[in-house]
Amino acid sequence: VPTVIPSIQPSPIIPTVTSTTLPTDLPSLSPTFNSTAGLPFYSDLFYQLSLVVGTGVAGYNGDNLPAGTSTLINRPSNVWVSSSGSIYFSDRDLCLIRKISDSGIVSVIGGNRTCQRGPSSGHFRSLPLQFPYALVGDHTGKLLYIGDSNVIWRLDVSTGFAEVIAGNMTQSVADGTE
Repeated sequence: VPTVIPSIQPSPIIPTVTSTTLPTDLPSLSPTFNSTAGLPFYSDLFYQLSLVVGTGVAGYNGDNLPAGTSTLINRPSNVWVSSSGSIYFSDRDLCLIRKISDSGIVSVIGGNRTCQRGPSSGHFRSLPLQFPYALVGDHTGKLLYIGDSNVIWRLDVSTGFAEVIAGNMTQSVADGTE
């Protein structure tokens, strides 16, 4: 399986749909809803995929590299695009959170590639992560929330400070049934 993050762009010959409400002037389209995100996508439209980052080979070859096919990644599992155009993604098997700046540079913003548990707060770039799998930003783009095994981190993007806001750093059942 190639290790790349695709970018989906509408084909130039098909109208662009940018709203989450269904268009009324395109009766031939049959929308399909993504049950996890709740956003419509159109199975009748054709989209053009283009590579944003990755070579198709899993690995790590450094930090602050240009996006495209010069940067290795390993199992990206979630992508979030900020309002400023920066792309954040979980590089799951490298135990990193990475950012592609609007100028096209890929940098590590969280994790130190040790894939283990560590402190529950501190500068996010130096904290170990354990296979981060999900992330989302707030509407301002100043905070990121990262799902990492049994915890949720809150990262202040401007300061780089992160802290665990949910979970207890160990695998357990919280409802008392075990």
